[in-house]
Amino acid sequence: VLAEPWDVPPVLGALPAGTGSDFIRMFAIPQNTSAAVAHLAGERVYRSDVGLLEGSWGARFFLNVAQLGIGGAAVKRSEHLRFLGPARYQAGFWSALPAFPPRLISVRAEEKVIETRALMVVVANGQFFGRGYNIAPKATVTDGLADVQIFSVQRRSVPAVFTQVRSGNHLRRPDVRRLQATTVHISAERPTPVEADGEYLGTGSFVASILPGLIDFKM
Repeated sequence: VLAEPWDVPPVLGALPAGTGSDFIRMFAIPQNTSAAVAHLAGERVYRSDVGLLEGSWGARFFLNVAQLGIGGAAVKRSEHLRFLGPARYQAGFWSALPAFPPRLISVRAEEKVIETRALMVVVANGQFFGRGYNIAPKATVTDGLADVQIFSVQRRSVPAVFTQVRSGNHLRRPDVRRLQATTVHISAERPTPVEADGEYLGTGSFVASILPGLIDFKM
């Protein structure tokens, strides 16, 4: 849909058919499919920004969340754990963590540059990922900005951090930094896994951009 040169943004309906249905959590759409279909009978249309990742794999649109670091490694690992169903992402995360130390990562957002050892960098358009984790509680899909979270945490702190991420309270931590920008350049000292909307893309540096108002959702 996004690859087509639309003069007017297309209008799409959103239903909870994915393993996490995280993007639509922001819009109070019922998780029950029948109730969600009835929800679409209204007149409300919500215009949404869309993210674009450009790296060695080419260009990839995303609606919700992209990650470099342990999150990308978790998605890659989870591809081999499909027999676990919706639990495969968490299983992939915890199984990948012991062999994934923090690494030097550079984040350039317009005039600001941050270099730090981090486990993960998240570029969010939406708020939720991983079946309900509130990774970007201040994000909105209508502001034209990427909400970037840099997790400079040690592996031993991860259980406590992810307990806070579930409720969106992690931004209080000094080892989690947040910034916003229309375009973000992210690189790492060595090949580091990257994913977008639950799809493993590859490794390496990338540029993330937010394209404002590119698509309409019937909500």
